[in-house]
Amino acid sequence: MNIKEYAALQILFHPSIPISQKKMEKRVKKGLTIGQALIETLKENEEAFNYLVKNEKIRPGFLILNNKIELKTTGKLESKIEGDLTIRIIPISHGG
Repeated sequence: MNIKEYAALQILFHPSIPISQKKMEKRVKKGLTIGQALIETLKENEEAFNYLVKNEKIRPGFLILNNKIELKTTGKLESKIEGDLTIRIIPISHGG
């Protein structure tokens, strides 16, 4: 594995999301879209995948943030991964 071909993806789940694991980490291949890497990583946790994903897309009602930018509404989920990412998943109605 050539380390330059991969990036670290960290997913942090808001505490109000009812899944047991609140953080996931994986090395993903650069060149994948952020959305592809996100779904690929979520597949490794059945509980998170079933709660957050429908038809290979994040269900409506969740904010997907990276560096204070919402990735779904800005179309950035289709951007290619070029470096390490930390993604925060927050329900739209998270109570605070």
